[in-house]
Amino acid sequence: MDENTSSYAADPTQMYVKLAGNDAVTLWNMPDIFLQKEKYNYPFGFNFPLSGTVVLTDGIAIIKGTKNIEAAKKFYEFVTSEGSLLIQAEKFYRIPARSDIPKDKLPAWISGNPFTAMELDWNLIAEKESEWMKKWDGEVKAKN
Repeated sequence: MDENTSSYAADPTQMYVKLAGNDAVTLWNMPDIFLQKEKYNYPFGFNFPLSGTVVLTDGIAIIKGTKNIEAAKKFYEFVTSEGSLLIQAEKFYRIPARSDIPKDKLPAWISGNPFTAMELDWNLIAEKESEWMKKWDGEVKAKN
């Protein structure tokens, strides 16, 4: 993959300019593609691989030992409520972490783009991430 990369953008703005000018094909994430397309009218699109795609969702948690546990619980319940998640999906192009929200309530950018979620071994990823990144930087990216 790195051998096929002609250049790396210095920052996201430069990347969007290159993409909008038909200078590149990239691996990217669907929420950001929609955000840039809708907010800045960039001519972006995407295709899902039939074999499946990685699906990452934003999450939230209460930190163990927090000083304000009751306020944290209220905030957590507010942010993770169906209504709040739908607002986040509609306005900020975030994929809800909850799977119990009816598909017909989700915005069209999610419900109108069916995909197969790829199964990931998160334990293996956590265990090997540093090793894989060192290999990428030292053996793959270093060749370019």
